[in-house]
Amino acid sequence: MLLLQTSLAANISLSTALTSPALRQILSGTRYGVLWTVRTVAWLASGVWLYASRLDRRLRWAALGAGELILLTTSLFTHAITTPDAAVGVNVDLFHLSMTALWVGGLVQFIGVIGPVRRAFFPATPAVSALVGHFSNFARIAVAGLVLTGIYAAWLGVGSVDPLFTTPYGQALLVKLILLIPLLGVAGINLVATPRGLRAGKAIWVGRLRGLIGAEIALTLGILAAVGVMTSLTPSRAVLAQSAALAAQLDDHTFADMQMTDSMHITLEISPGTVGLNTFRLSLLGFDGVPVANASLIRLRFNHKPDTLGQSELHMDNQGNGSYTASGSNLAQEGDWRIRVNIQRPGQYDTVVDFSPYVASAPVASLPAIPTDKGRLIALALTGLAALAIGGYSVAASKQPLWQDSGVASVSMLVLGMVILINAVRLLISQIGG
Repeated sequence: MLLLQTSLAANISLSTALTSPALRQILSGTRYGVLWTVRTVAWLASGVWLYASRLDRRLRWAALGAGELILLTTSLFTHAITTPDAAVGVNVDLFHLSMTALWVGGLVQFIGVIGPVRRAFFPATPAVSALVGHFSNFARIAVAGLVLTGIYAAWLGVGSVDPLFTTPYGQALLVKLILLIPLLGVAGINLVATPRGLRAGKAIWVGRLRGLIGAEIALTLGILAAVGVMTSLTPSRAVLAQSAALAAQLDDHTFADMQMTDSMHITLEISPGTVGLNTFRLSLLGFDGVPVANASLIRLRFNHKPDTLGQSELHMDNQGNGSYTASGSNLAQEGDWRIRVNIQRPGQYDTVVDFSPYVASAPVASLPAIPTDKGRLIALALTGLAALAIGGYSVAASKQPLWQDSGVASVSMLVLGMVILINAVRLLISQIGG
């Protein structure tokens, strides 16, 4: 990921990113580099503490803390940090990732111990029943937390039903929701029917349990794949806002200029003329008014002044009738650029001309009305109250110490609810004051 980030930032190939000076700049001079370094240190620390916990079990808490730090570095580099209620967004994302990691990780551990337990105990049903009871206590709060935080994240990223079908982010979320339905069904069986069957001493449920957990893991892997796609896409709200902004400002920054050589007029158009993806159109017209359509190669070379990004290149396609086009994200930074156009034609010397466009930054569109301060307040209040209700009920119903079973997750849910409600109160006070 570090090499990929360097490749994208410096517009270089992945194979040369490791030896590029840009790699050091990314590590030492960017937010991503700081988070990457912290994440790497946390990974190493978690490995050391897990290994050492064989002698001192208390070090498992240190390993758990390192794991949470790894997840926090992820949350601090997601779409959550760009939302109006960034503190809530990051905390919701962190809780969502934590419950996913602990639930899915717990399922993998659980399916691994069923076989040894069946060999070590006879009959195995009471021992497996005890394990299911302990894990179910945790799984309930994890699943409830995942559903609650998932609903808030979906509202934050999509906002309405239509973007679910019309934007890539919404479609990936839709796939996640489709897979979530059978997953919750299987989890419901394991939370309700399986414990009852095991408590009744029915050995057949031991075999069923392993198959049901396997189905949970398979469905979860599909959901994680959909989440991976979502993290690489822009949220639907931002896509819609960006589309509206681009539609309104498309002609504001379009670049058009004409250069004249000893044999033809050369016109270059760049739209939308802002940082990011642009379409380049070149028109060649002879002095006799006849389009020059026989160019065998037209190459655009891009240099940002004062040459801080290096050089990139783009080849144009012949559209016929003297028109040539290309699309690319070569204009990667605001400021003055030099675009050198090299035109090759059969039997003639190359024609070279320079254009000097000024490239503006891309239109920055805020997330469209999330959906207003009133809508944000309602969403925060409902989510916070639900988190407090779920966490409070779980703490009250738990018969174990809070550092065992579901206690940690329940307390975390309570803390999340308080953080959300505090932000709701702050928003309400700012509305009243305004």
